[in-house]
Amino acid sequence: MKTVLSFCLLLGSVASLPGVAQADWQAVENVQAYSITGKTGAELYASIGERGPKVGNAGRAIAFTNFKLTWSWKYEPQGGGCVLVSARPKLIITYVLPKPAERLPASVAKSWETFISGVRQHELVHGDLIKDMVKRSRRSP
Repeated sequence: MKTVLSFCLLLGSVASLPGVAQADWQAVENVQAYSITGKTGAELYASIGERGPKVGNAGRAIAFTNFKLTWSWKYEPQGGGCVLVSARPKLIITYVLPKPAERLPASVAKSWETFISGVRQHELVHGDLIKDMVKRSRRSP
């Protein structure tokens, strides 16, 4: 929660900068897998519960989206002071997803692909929201 609050405060401060140049940028997106074991859906799900990413005090999750946002600031002298003329974000988004350690039986593999596809799509929504927040922060008021 503290990270989200800090992020929102930073976005608000950047968004309020009038006339700051908006250079093109791209988010970097990475997928990080954590290993799970099992040959059945129930075994895989139990392994996710044991090995999934820890999220705050809530325990473990099936998957997790995290990000790191830093900025490159460019200032120029103007009127006896320095004025911010550009703020370029560097956004790295990391999706943490489960991956079976061994080849799955054909019947389980098909179900697994359906399951992990939905999980991946869900996490991409989080990534899109993060990218959208950064884009909105860069627009002039």
